[in-house]
Amino acid sequence: MFATMGEYVALGPWELHTAAADHDPRPRLMRLVVDLNRCQGYAQCCFLAPDVFHLHGEEALLYHPDPEPEHRVDVLRAAAACPVQAILVDELDRSAAPDA
Repeated sequence: MFATMGEYVALGPWELHTAAADHDPRPRLMRLVVDLNRCQGYAQCCFLAPDVFHLHGEEALLYHPDPEPEHRVDVLRAAAACPVQAILVDELDRSAAPDA
């Protein structure tokens, strides 16, 4: 169901869950998933976090599944603005992540 294009994941149609407040200063890793059964292609995420979400054509959404920490606030706002709540945001404490 997912097709990759570079660092982005392509989806068709797309749940929101945010774990931390915008003011939390701790560095975090962020992982995104878009619910293909919910997404209706409204593209609000593309306007609010253009460095992470991009609409390809009229309905194919491209997104970076592991956005950089500097895009955290934009991603959380985009997820909150999704009319169908199709964006799932999973935040992990970077200090707890294993070294790669």
